[in-house]
Amino acid sequence: MTLALLSVRCLLLALLFSMPAAFARETLPTLELQSSLADTVRPELVYWQNDTEPPIYQPGQELDVASMAPWQPLPELWDTPRYNTNNVWFAFSITNASSRIRTLMLAYNYARMDEMDLYLVKNNIVQERWITGSERPWESRAIPNANFVFPVTLSTGDSINVVIRTTGRSSYFPKYWSVSDIASWQRYHELTQLPSLIALGFMLCIIVYSAVLLHALRTVVSLCAFIYLVALTLLLLWISGNVWLISPEFNENNRLAAIAVGTAISAMVFLLIDLLEMRKTFPRIARLLTFYTVIYFATYLFRPP
Repeated sequence: MTLALLSVRCLLLALLFSMPAAFARETLPTLELQSSLADTVRPELVYWQNDTEPPIYQPGQELDVASMAPWQPLPELWDTPRYNTNNVWFAFSITNASSRIRTLMLAYNYARMDEMDLYLVKNNIVQERWITGSERPWESRAIPNANFVFPVTLSTGDSINVVIRTTGRSSYFPKYWSVSDIASWQRYHELTQLPSLIALGFMLCIIVYSAVLLHALRTVVSLCAFIYLVALTLLLLWISGNVWLISPEFNENNRLAAIAVGTAISAMVFLLIDLLEMRKTFPRIARLLTFYTVIYFATYLFRPP
């Protein structure tokens, strides 16, 4: 293999692996696009965390939000693990200071939160609740959406307390939480979903093209490329919360994500070995990489969910 040909293959390999990642970054929401509500008060969040079994409050049950926990103001630099297995509670209140009835959308604009229990409390009585999360059934969501969206209707002068319990990616909550009217939320939703749909269409086109190449060439390279692209697409759909387009049951299936990660990385390694012709130039390294890749894939395939 000439040096020029090797350079071209390395460049193509870099483009193949970096392009999907660029699309994946575009799927993350940016709250700067969110329109502000001039006539709705939104106080800062307060929070509290514990590691005990969380209670589930029923509609109509009494709940004194102020005294239920030792609430603390959320600091500007919140020192908490990125993934938290403890219960992290958040609370804030909303007041409709306008002269008309307002329907607001309370939204956590990120697809992954293991558990999320949201309670609407008025006059110390639970008015409504949602027990949902990315590891809970799709039907538990208030609105069928990749993110978590909860509609709230307030009459003129109404105030309501919002209490949320989270586990998992609780550190993301302050960054991706928003309160908006329906029109603002719809605009934001359309703007953030467009990159995901573009990325999905692009990946599907590449998968179809790789399937045609696989049928025509029937080589190890074309097979590894096809497997890599399918696994990567499933992983991107799972991360962005859009895997429900295939099946809602997959959305809370962490094993699917684990298998997709293991498959994508394993196929990438085998593709790298074949493209660089390592079996000819570095046979021992190729055999070692193959052995470790098989073990690596097995750990993803058989590890508990």
